[in-house]
Amino acid sequence: MPVRILRGNVLDASADALILTMDGVRRGMGRTVAHAFARRWPEAFGEIEDQIAYPVPPGRTVATWPESECPFPTVFMAAMLHHLDVLPDSPKAGVVASALVQALGLAVRHRRYTIATAVMTGGWRLRLARALGTMLEASQFLAREDAAVSLAIHVLGDEAVAQARVGAAARGLPLGSGPVLQ
Repeated sequence: MPVRILRGNVLDASADALILTMDGVRRGMGRTVAHAFARRWPEAFGEIEDQIAYPVPPGRTVATWPESECPFPTVFMAAMLHHLDVLPDSPKAGVVASALVQALGLAVRHRRYTIATAVMTGGWRLRLARALGTMLEASQFLAREDAAVSLAIHVLGDEAVAQARVGAAARGLPLGSGPVLQ
């Protein structure tokens, strides 16, 4: 299945590429998962940041290729809202959708077939259910069996898992066995 929702830490995923979110204003403004990546692979994260031409507008995604040790040959850095913007949920969801669609397009262009990401809440108060729903809607084209890439959306915590179950069921996303939510 090209779109899966998995329970687990996205940094432990096996994938050709990883999507991380950032505040695109300046270097050092990665979101929570990006900070965890930086702690785990500091040299690779420095290389990633060196490859980004700041500022990156919200909703844009930049492809990077860390050379230092890390399990992801490509890391897509998706710019979310910077600290200066205060927007309602709909424009925030639009930023998430735009960044994800752009990341998936970059994946196809760079022949990255398995993509891992956490739910892209963007570091602001966009509810997990809304962010996940937006991501599932934005990636609907992957539901085709002949889709070029597959997307694994990783969730942590019981509340996130419960919300992911509801979101997947509402969209008819099949839930399998193993690490896939069931």
